[in-house]
Order: sequence, then structure tokens, then C-alpha cells
Amino acid sequence: MKTRVPYAREFLYQILGEVIKAGVTTFNNPDTIGYTLSSEFGQLIADIKANTSGIEHVIISTHCAYLTSGAHAGARQLELTTNGIGERVGNASLWEVEEYSGLRVQPHKAIVGANAFAHESGIHQSVTYQ
Repeated sequence: MKTRVPYAREFLYQILGEVIKAGVTTFNNPDTIGYTLSSEFGQLIADIKANTSGIEHVIISTHCAYLTSGAHAGARQLELTTNGIGERVGNASLWEVEEYSGLRVQPHKAIVGANAFAHESGIHQSVTYQ
């Protein structure tokens, strides 16, 4: 006779509920290889919050490339890198600080790259064809 294995999400909620009863105060949900899509990761955090008994007493932590999705869904602890040091693909980089790390920041890097504010009014053109 085969034993029915619980659906993975339901099993996750059940196990989390049990470890919370045992005294866990922080739950870390990693995606260390950056496999999960942003929307999937955010939905997972939201589902955990909605379906896990006692989760309101636990800090949900994320260790992933899509930390904003996790934060929007309710994660309160975000694990980041500085200039990508120490990570492969699974953590979002906080801000690049080449002065201290010795690693060059790409000029076209959003927000902190040298070209980030190299925009002048009038560069964009609107062309209408008739």
C-alpha cells in the first residue's frame, strides 16, 4: 500500500507551523541559484504568510535575486551583497562601492554607474510619420 505524500506547499506550511511551535523566530527562504521568477517568489512568501500557523510571530527572511518581490509580499529581513562580493547569482546586490571593493562598476549600471545621470533634456526625439 502506497502512502500519500502531501502536496509540497501544504507540507511546507505544516512543517513551518511545527518549527514555529518549537521556537523558531526567523524563517529564511533562499533561492541561491536565482531559479525562481520574481512573481513566483513573491507569491510563495504571500502564500506562506497566509497559510502558516503562527507565522505572524516569525521574521521572514529572503536570500534571493528578487528581494523586492519578497519584501512586497511581507519579508522583513533581506540578505544582500555589496558589489556582488561573495555570491554567485542568488543574492541581490545592495549598491556597488568600488572605492572599497576594488571592483569596477560598469558605467551603464543602473543608479550607481557613471552614465546613470548622463542624460540631458532634448536628447529624445519624437518622430511622426504621415
